[in-house]
Amino acid sequence: MSETSQTVVRRRKAIYVATFVTLFAGYFPLARSPWLITDQSHSLMEWVATILSLCIGALALVRFYSKKDNTFLFIGSGFAFTGLLDGYHAIVTLPGSAENIFSIPSSHPAWSGLASRVLLSVLLWLSWIFWKRERRLGAAGRISERLVFWSVGIIYLGLFLIFDLAPLGGVYHEGFLFPRPQELLPASFFLLALIGYLGKGEWKTDPFEHWLVLSLIVGFMGQAMYLALSHHINDTMFGAAHALKIISYLCAFVGLLLNMQRLFSESLAHQELALKNAILTTQQETSQDAILVVDENATIITYNQRFVELWGLPEDMVRRRDDKPVLAFVVGKVANPEEFLSRVKYLYEHKSEKSFEEIPFKDGRIIDRYSAPMIGADGRYYGRIWYLRDVTAKKRNEQMILESEEKFRGLVEQSLAGIALIEGDQFSYVNRKFADIFSYSVAEIKLLRTADVVVDKDVPIFAEVARRHLNDGSGGHEFTFQGLRKDGVVVDIEGRGTRISYGGKDALMVIILDITERIRAERAVQKLQVQLRELAIRDPLTDLYNRRYLDETISRELIRAERDRSPLSVVMGDIDHFKDINDRYGHLAGDEVLKTLGKLIKRHARGSDIACRYGGEEILLVFPGMDTASALARAEQLRLEFENTPVRYGNSAIRTTASFGVASFPEDGRDTDQLIAAADKALYAAKNAGRNKVRVSSA
Repeated sequence: MSETSQTVVRRRKAIYVATFVTLFAGYFPLARSPWLITDQSHSLMEWVATILSLCIGALALVRFYSKKDNTFLFIGSGFAFTGLLDGYHAIVTLPGSAENIFSIPSSHPAWSGLASRVLLSVLLWLSWIFWKRERRLGAAGRISERLVFWSVGIIYLGLFLIFDLAPLGGVYHEGFLFPRPQELLPASFFLLALIGYLGKGEWKTDPFEHWLVLSLIVGFMGQAMYLALSHHINDTMFGAAHALKIISYLCAFVGLLLNMQRLFSESLAHQELALKNAILTTQQETSQDAILVVDENATIITYNQRFVELWGLPEDMVRRRDDKPVLAFVVGKVANPEEFLSRVKYLYEHKSEKSFEEIPFKDGRIIDRYSAPMIGADGRYYGRIWYLRDVTAKKRNEQMILESEEKFRGLVEQSLAGIALIEGDQFSYVNRKFADIFSYSVAEIKLLRTADVVVDKDVPIFAEVARRHLNDGSGGHEFTFQGLRKDGVVVDIEGRGTRISYGGKDALMVIILDITERIRAERAVQKLQVQLRELAIRDPLTDLYNRRYLDETISRELIRAERDRSPLSVVMGDIDHFKDINDRYGHLAGDEVLKTLGKLIKRHARGSDIACRYGGEEILLVFPGMDTASALARAEQLRLEFENTPVRYGNSAIRTTASFGVASFPEDGRDTDQLIAAADKALYAAKNAGRNKVRVSSA
């Protein structure tokens, strides 16, 4: 465990101890207090608890259906049904309601409060029990939500019948150590759940479990010490116990909010991982190299088609994912099978080794092979990756060049690529093109160190290439870097380095190209693609989205709203008397009015909103996640701001208004056409009501 994690654990332990000690010590001054709460205060606290419990239950069940596990199924069911019992208790404890409305004995409302606490404590304990079952059995240990809902419903009805309809006496038993001994039943289950979750240990790293432990501590103390030791209805201990119940619910609510935020972040991370995997697969199949990836157990993880073609492997052999028959097959292709096998075995045994090698084939081909281990951030070895490239043609060309230095010099001086020989950190030879790339003369560049033509002088690019090739004897190596010209201009360079021997000396030959213009062109193309996409989906006058973009997105938003059971609203807007503006001031003035409306809309739009110019002077706004009331408020805000914003055109200040119609999913329509038709109908209602109005669809 890291030092930061240990600090968090110590801090949370201190919070738990401090919470327990505070509640324990707080009992004694409160026990002597003569203060009484009113019936109205008690009812208010029960209503707050009811709302909180229902919210927690709903949120926990949403969390369960987002990523199913037993813990959130039981917690969600427990709080949801507890909310129903709390609500019933809040109603029957209103002054006079038990006798005048429900006609039940006066002692029963007090017992009805115990029903909710028993149900919640038992289900919180069961959430831990069934977590253990799921951890032991995996997916097979996951219990059916339908079974849980029915079971909890039956328990709910049983508790309702027992505590609210059975002939029970008073809740207080004077002379007992605990005047309300029945409160020790839910306290016991709260304690069992608390012990279970503390033993589970996830409170050390999971914010939800941390807040749940706090909720259980507060719930246990509220039952065992405050409510169980209350001497009569509405005394100080009674009021404190109800306040602690609300605090306990709030702790669980905070934990659930943090868990939902964490789940959302993990979902984004999974999407990013899927994208990266798709990119890696595409890169693998489009690579010039043959690629093979093998895990630590000699099982093939992945390969590309070029690997199969390079070795002439039967497809079914590679699909079996066993590296041993593949290795036995390829040995017959190489010129030195024993050396090849020995080297492969050495690399598998020495898991940290990297390798750059040249492999001659029996058919005369020459293959560059690069191998590296796959090491995780924690230092774990996951396997080995092999890259192979047929460099036969390049090798033959290099050999032809090396056969005659004069012939070589004649060829390289005419080359369109920059060519240099590097010994140590000096250029022993450069052709004219190499010097031109860096704006030096041949004589000048020979006096420089290799680092003098590199922007990042702390990265010895040529020395690294030389180290790889001169020390381990591998083939050519491709590289890129940013070069520095004599005049200070930065250029992008792409090159390849190769080890050569001449005159009894070893040197590094580099062949480079100035790819500055290519990089600049690629960036320009990327920028142009972004601009073209914007032009394709934007209305050029208002800079709002166009009908094409609306058609692409609104159906997707409706599907998401249907799936998530979330609201969605659309607002259809139209500028009042727009034709009169065009007739009086001209069409350019009308354009300015439309531009002004577009700016107002964009100024207040959320990132998820879709604001479109629907046609002419009509605009359509799509508000995902927004209910009718909120959409009405947004439309009214836009109407008022547009009404109070004069449009400057020449020497004129044009004042105009707009009307809006609001429709919402699913009450006004379940598809695009129905929603837009409902919003359009509401817009006409606004027009008929005198314009400069906002109307909601009555579908």
